[in-house]
Amino acid sequence: MKKPLLILLTDAYPVILYELFIEDEIRVIAPHFDKIIFMTENQKESEIQPYIPANSVTCKYDTSPTLLNKFQALKYLCYGFFYKELLFALKKLHKKQFKTVLKIMFMELARAQRTIGELKHLLQENKGLYTQIYLYSYWHNHKALALALLRKKDKEKICFARAHGWDVFAGRHAIPYLPFKTFILKNLDCTYSISETGKKEFEKNYGNDIRSKVRVSRLGKFNDRQPVFRVNDNGYLLFSCSELLPVKRVHLIIELISKLPLTNIRWIHYGEGPLRKELEALAAELLPHVSYELRGVVPNKEILDFYQTNPVDLFINLSESEGIPVSIMESLSSGVPVLATDVGGTSEAVHAEHGFLIEKNFDMNQVAEIITKYLLSPREIKLNYKQNAYSFWQEHFEATKNYSEFLRMIIR
Repeated sequence: MKKPLLILLTDAYPVILYELFIEDEIRVIAPHFDKIIFMTENQKESEIQPYIPANSVTCKYDTSPTLLNKFQALKYLCYGFFYKELLFALKKLHKKQFKTVLKIMFMELARAQRTIGELKHLLQENKGLYTQIYLYSYWHNHKALALALLRKKDKEKICFARAHGWDVFAGRHAIPYLPFKTFILKNLDCTYSISETGKKEFEKNYGNDIRSKVRVSRLGKFNDRQPVFRVNDNGYLLFSCSELLPVKRVHLIIELISKLPLTNIRWIHYGEGPLRKELEALAAELLPHVSYELRGVVPNKEILDFYQTNPVDLFINLSESEGIPVSIMESLSSGVPVLATDVGGTSEAVHAEHGFLIEKNFDMNQVAEIITKYLLSPREIKLNYKQNAYSFWQEHFEATKNYSEFLRMIIR
């Protein structure tokens, strides 16, 4: 029997590793579709590629709006939702930002028009070939807006999107405004927030009338390795994993480690980004007594293998903002306790039984004391934290369970 088609709009997957966290989801949902079309931004392929299912193809396109797209966007000046959005934005922001808001709105519509043009070609090519076509934006941005505009015209289409962190919390942006959220939320079949925190943020900002259109669907992590609950007998191993970007505040991890009154510390970081040279210089200055490595981007298997073969004492995430970091789910799946800042939905993944949740603007010395106390605690206490971490992952963030439930929701 013929299965449906899924068109999945991404920023990079599966061309480069930027959205590696999509990989586990694809492993679960791909067999339930006859075909998957990854519609992603045009970019050079990386040497290390994520999992690509056999029943998929990748369609790359240039997302920059053309002059025609900008002209097409002008038609929305005749639509009521445009002026409702403008009034909403001006109530939230200073009136002096009128021109800036207008530009943000217009360019978002122009980008959506570019995406709609590409989608229409794909829909025409696949018309009548499948029992159903599902249109899925992995991000709640102009791609989700494109789907909402299509869905408003054609109620037969099934259109939905995920929402994470930067695409939920307006305060993360220099201009604290995310365009057309009310329109997107009302016109998509559903928005799947990866956290309860994100769902509540939508309801707070866009009213209770969108409540039925937002559901929580947590991300998850595969890990078929059996966790090794063991404690370091010779020193301390700290671990972190993120892009080297300002929002991830890896420099604070370096400063924090430098405050620890301990010897024989080892720190490993996986992830790459534009701040590498700056962070290497800072580490060289502040961590002369610490063995450390910035290992860059690697296949996910290598990170899980590292957890399996090395008794990591603590995973550290000091981000300024997050959704719910998959890197935290990964550490929990390996039985590793977590210390993280209370931002976004992180509090839904880090509890006192298996970790330490600290304030976003934390006191460096106080947190150094927390880490030191934990690292010097008896073996039994540390083993208990590790076992609790693994159990929490099994219950809340195991990939097969979470993505199977997501699949049931979208098919339903």
